Amino acid sequence: MAIHPNVPSCFVIMPFAAEFDDVWEDAISPAAATAGFKCVRGDNPIHPGSIMKDVVEGVFGADVIVADLSRLNPNVFYELGIAHTIGDKTVMICEKTETRPPFDLADYRTLFYERSKNGLRALKHELVERLKGLPAWSGAATNPVRQFGPLRFSVPFRPHALQQAFEELVRWTGKVALRPSVECRGEKNFIRDSDATVLSEMGAYLEEQDRRYDPNIDLANPLDHVVVTGSPRYNTMAQRIQQFFDLPYEYVFARTEGEPSERALRIVTVHGDELSSSRDNFIENESSGIDYGILLVGSLTRGKRILWFSGIHGKGTLGVYKCFKMRADKILADYRAIGHEENVVLSLLVRIHYNASSRDSGLDGIEPEVLGQTSVCRLKKATRNRKALFVDLGGVLMEFDRTRTYRAMAHVLQLDYKEVQDRIEGTDARQRYERGELSDEEFCAGICSLFGEAGKRLTELFPEFWGDIFWPNREMFEALRLLKRQNVVLALVSNTNSLHFLHVTRDYPEIKDLFDNRFLSYELGKEKPNKGVYDEAVAWAGREHQIFPPDVLYVDDIEEYVRAARIRGVTGFVYRSYSHFVFWLRKHGLYVP
Repeated sequence: MAIHPNVPSCFVIMPFAAEFDDVWEDAISPAAATAGFKCVRGDNPIHPGSIMKDVVEGVFGADVIVADLSRLNPNVFYELGIAHTIGDKTVMICEKTETRPPFDLADYRTLFYERSKNGLRALKHELVERLKGLPAWSGAATNPVRQFGPLRFSVPFRPHALQQAFEELVRWTGKVALRPSVECRGEKNFIRDSDATVLSEMGAYLEEQDRRYDPNIDLANPLDHVVVTGSPRYNTMAQRIQQFFDLPYEYVFARTEGEPSERALRIVTVHGDELSSSRDNFIENESSGIDYGILLVGSLTRGKRILWFSGIHGKGTLGVYKCFKMRADKILADYRAIGHEENVVLSLLVRIHYNASSRDSGLDGIEPEVLGQTSVCRLKKATRNRKALFVDLGGVLMEFDRTRTYRAMAHVLQLDYKEVQDRIEGTDARQRYERGELSDEEFCAGICSLFGEAGKRLTELFPEFWGDIFWPNREMFEALRLLKRQNVVLALVSNTNSLHFLHVTRDYPEIKDLFDNRFLSYELGKEKPNKGVYDEAVAWAGREHQIFPPDVLYVDDIEEYVRAARIRGVTGFVYRSYSHFVFWLRKHGLYVP
């Protein structure tokens, strides 16, 4: 219960003794008034009856608490303990005497004052500065409970202003279209438990007749306000939101390592971070877990609003919703700052700490943490032009390991594989072969001759040893198939050689059908970063498909080759992971889940 619900309140914990009246009258009370707070002293009864009722309500309802630790009064410390369990909103003061506060609080800021006219005047000044600066320090760990205790013991700053802000954000005029995640269990579809919890909580603020479930919301031309819960794993509307708004972080599906490989959802950021749930990383911790999620709040057209609460898993969705409740005042202030602009949203990236041993679908045991700053996001730029994507072979479409060749040869030659590698790499034979200057037979004979008479044992085996170094990046194959269905022109642009390409297409024949053309170094007679390679590919795209450099994308795992492509006006990307590749594609108008 707020003591003064219309203005910020300051509750004062101090000894119940007349000797402290001057501290109250000359320092604390006027400091609070100057800083804009209504001030109540703990020993001034608000209601008849129990003083502790007033104290507890005062501690919980106040926006800030001033606690005077002078004389080490046990009642003061009891009440201070209550205050420390509910957040970072306590200012500790203490008279300068030989008696000091206990060592438990020695590491936390205390304002010491002298019991003199000048001393109380100085205390008043320090208190004014501290109270005015409350928003800046209220989120820091200012007490041991906040610093070391379980996160669930903290409560939001200014709870009543917070509740008012939350209600303003969720009480809308007009109908609301709800789009929760739906999970198939057996032959029936069910709203996921986490989404049901969120919608149930929000339902208290929405009139029954004004809400409806809508699987086909049109974000570009909404008929109602929109509330979406869950990630793209179970909610296609979440995917549409990512296609609609230019967000600095998005959900991407990627395969987990190990056997069997599974599709795991991750969040990829514009800064290159790749965030995954502890659940998907198989981190063994029975007591706690980590999830991540995205919160989105904003405006669509026709005066309609949109809310999106999503996490990688259900705990993440719950944590994002709890974050929304805990930061409603700050979110509302940011929302008001963007005014009445249409198709503009605020987005926050959230890390969620949760109790992994609990199967409860409620908000208890879930603690959100905002990462970074609130981002203002607008619509993605529409791209009407057809795109071309040039793709490298090794390191992008196919994984490879040259030491497979060297180890196989070493086994036959009875040498250390590094010696085999050093002899071959010590010549320019591989580079000449990739430029098409040597035939298969010439290259094979030249390499075998490096090992004298013993090399003759390699002659028949060499083509297989040399060619069998590749295995597929299945995610890239799947992505390229999706892009091909979106009418994207695909071309393979690679430094490779005859035996390598022969083996790759023999083992993975779908490569030939996947690409509209290929530009391979051994067929062109030149290799990247020679500008002629890019010029031929770009000229073909323009001549055959009327696609010109601004609409050509190029992906390669070697930065030097990407830079050479960019010089020719092509948009290049250095491949490091599939998730980042997908994020980059989306930024250029191509969507892959």
